[in-house]
Amino acid sequence: MAGGAASRVADRCLPRHGARPGWRPEHSAGGYANTQGRLKHFRQWIGERTPIDSINADRWESYWRYLIGKKWSSEYKKSIHRSARTFLDWLVGKGVIDPLPNLNDRRHRFQDNRPDDEADIDPMPIDDFRRLIEHTKDTPTELYLLLMANCGFYPQDIADLKPGEVRWDAGRIVRRRSKTKREKRPPRVDYPLWPRTLELLGRFRSSSPEHVLLSSKGTVLVDRWMDGNKTKKKDNVALAIKRTRDLIGVSHPPKAIRKRSATLIRSNPHYADLRFHFLGHAPPTIADEHYSAIDQGRFDVCVTWLAECYGIK
Repeated sequence: MAGGAASRVADRCLPRHGARPGWRPEHSAGGYANTQGRLKHFRQWIGERTPIDSINADRWESYWRYLIGKKWSSEYKKSIHRSARTFLDWLVGKGVIDPLPNLNDRRHRFQDNRPDDEADIDPMPIDDFRRLIEHTKDTPTELYLLLMANCGFYPQDIADLKPGEVRWDAGRIVRRRSKTKREKRPPRVDYPLWPRTLELLGRFRSSSPEHVLLSSKGTVLVDRWMDGNKTKKKDNVALAIKRTRDLIGVSHPPKAIRKRSATLIRSNPHYADLRFHFLGHAPPTIADEHYSAIDQGRFDVCVTWLAECYGIK
């Protein structure tokens, strides 16, 4: 596979990644789709016609600087950078390109300057959230909405929630976000559950040893599978919320609820420094990695205060 355009080489290698001992992205359907999406950024940046053997240390340095300039979270930039680095490392091992002395340069860091993952998403208005709650009362959909506001969950976090992560007697969820489990130091967040969240979680819990919540048919809430070279996905959480959104005319997507909680925390000078922890982010700067442990008592007060902001009893 010597020579050729960089983008075409990436296209040829990715569908067969499972058979490549040196190029090993996640082998699940979801992992495959994520790798495909992350590597697409590098392909678009390098250009459709750029020869693969023209990639050198200077180009790799330029790609890092390009990512620094993007208005994405540091976590997302790291994942994109890591996928490109793995791809280039595989090319070096195959002798397709020359070794890059700065491929694993420790200076290639990304610092976060935002409170969450969605720079371009507006927070959901609290009135819209309350309307959603009112129209989904006593249903699993109400629980999904509450978990998003109470714990900053995405649908995948709700689907991945395991029995061992729920402290039923204490009324808490203790876990790492699904999106950050491959990070080196993802925070393990201890969320106090609002009384209504805990009540519905107990009401709708499944008997599965693997998942706290399942669909009405007993299947996982968020599922991904391969159909040929295409990844298919069914998100029962997002679909349930969308039905109510369409019914009452709420335009903001589910992740805007997480954004609202983060924005509320950020706007309160007493709790603003806790927003990264609430979102399940690693410390945003190198200095913060050595910061003392989160004051759990203050975090509990912060999350309880969020319920008051939403008008949740």
